[in-house]
Amino acid sequence: MASKFNDKKIKEATTMIHKITSALMKNLEMYKTAKAKGEDTKKFMKISKQLVDSKKNWQKELDNQIMQMDKGVELAMTESKLLNENKFDEAVEGVEASVYGMSLNVVANVIVKALKTSYGSNAGKIVMQINKLLKIR
Repeated sequence: MASKFNDKKIKEATTMIHKITSALMKNLEMYKTAKAKGEDTKKFMKISKQLVDSKKNWQKELDNQIMQMDKGVELAMTESKLLNENKFDEAVEGVEASVYGMSLNVVANVIVKALKTSYGSNAGKIVMQINKLLKIR
């Protein structure tokens, strides 16, 4: 559900994936050094396995968060179709339900995607008009 999407979780997952990848690279260098010296390399293999498993878990978390964002975009596209069919009330209700709990950034991206899908190059003109209306209120 879109309400579970969280920018903070995406940032955390990408940060952890980066840190784990860096740790894997360092571990590989230590493995190579130990192997060149004829030392036991089992501990480095164990560490690599743990890091790879952790990276896979964080990648799954990141993928799940991105899927949640994609669902919001799909809903926005449905809403834009309703607007094209002049079903304004249904579209407004659908948008309110589909963006509930999303971050402001995701909501903005959903709306932009819907505008671009429905109105193409005129999307920018619509946004400028919306800005004018918001300033009036």
